[in-house]
Amino acid sequence: MFIDENHILHVIMQKEVHIEDAMDNFIAIRRFTGISSAKLIDLRGVIKLDKKAELFLYTRETQNKTKATAFLIKNKFKKWIDNFYSNFSSDKIPVKTFTDYNQAIVWLKTFNL
Repeated sequence: MFIDENHILHVIMQKEVHIEDAMDNFIAIRRFTGISSAKLIDLRGVIKLDKKAELFLYTRETQNKTKATAFLIKNKFKKWIDNFYSNFSSDKIPVKTFTDYNQAIVWLKTFNL
């Protein structure tokens, strides 16, 4: 987890993500940022995402202090991710999936002006 020179928070998820991992990341993000920011969630290394962890990522509390969220994923998961996020995303917080890192950053920069 780090904040880049554009004030975008990068969260890199690894291998298996369970509800406990998602909750730990949420606590760390709140302590780490303290301000509203754009977030890049890198899911390319995730092999398994627990259902409870998925649902936790979309609670109102986890979206608090978020300007926009870009999910970076592998191409083969794009359709599934798009469908899943469209069901849970808030109208107030823009959410978009990307398979290209640079495109995700360009999109997120527009929210940190």
